[in-house]
Amino acid sequence: LFRSDCKYTTLKRSKLVEFLKDGLKDDIIKYDHNIEKIEKNNDQIDLSFNKNIKAICDYLIISDGVFSKGKSLISNNKIKPAYNNSIAIRGNISRNKIQNLNQNNISLFMGRNFHYVIYPVNIENEKLNFIGVLEYQLTANELDNYSLFKEKTFIQSIKDKLKNKLSITILENIENIKCFPVFVSKGYLKPGKNIFLLGDAFFAFPPSFAQGASQSIEGASELFENIINNKNSFYDYRVAKVKMINNRSKLNHFAFHASNPIIIFFRNISLKLLTKNKKFLENYLGKIYKN
Repeated sequence: LFRSDCKYTTLKRSKLVEFLKDGLKDDIIKYDHNIEKIEKNNDQIDLSFNKNIKAICDYLIISDGVFSKGKSLISNNKIKPAYNNSIAIRGNISRNKIQNLNQNNISLFMGRNFHYVIYPVNIENEKLNFIGVLEYQLTANELDNYSLFKEKTFIQSIKDKLKNKLSITILENIENIKCFPVFVSKGYLKPGKNIFLLGDAFFAFPPSFAQGASQSIEGASELFENIINNKNSFYDYRVAKVKMINNRSKLNHFAFHASNPIIIFFRNISLKLLTKNKKFLENYLGKIYKN
């Protein structure tokens, strides 16, 4: 639980998308397009979509998520995300169901092979967000069956595993529970000239630093500056930043999910000291959340 003077900004992704779309003309976004081929032709990039739709562009920005089809096309399917042996659990909790908790801040709870956060998304009396990460083994067949994660029996089995990790008050009052297998990137791909990757298509992090959306926005800003200023430093700078965040995400995951009593003892003492140290917070968090 971080000090109240170390502020974060939380925002619903749907609100951000609405804000961004409001600044675009109605005919800018083309829907129902499925990319099938990406080819370089000298300094131009040829795109082939479904329904025999073709396009030519000078720059191509690929930002279609962790299972990026665009990235697969330009890498010949050589780079794929890997299952991180964990399940993300998302839901909402009514404010009146939570006691003894600062509802205006982000609260972090740590446990054996599991951690979760509860936080508000605005200053209105809206439900709090709940996000947890549970270490969980899945077979290849289970990973291929994505409908599994929507089944009531599977969601109930996850809730059963949380009975000794969550208070009954919280567990029984989580609404709209959804489960997702966590996939992460294992390497970096440097595309050809004037082709760029952004967000999870560039690199998908372990979900233990709340950095995915912020890094997508930051990366987009950096790419814009590189293009208009005719620079070529985007890829190298992004890789350096991503490596730093990925290492800290792994460290956080280890600390949050610790089960050894000795490690937990020293972790708790360290957190009490470090979260009161402004220089540490500026160094550890500031380099990630500030550009």
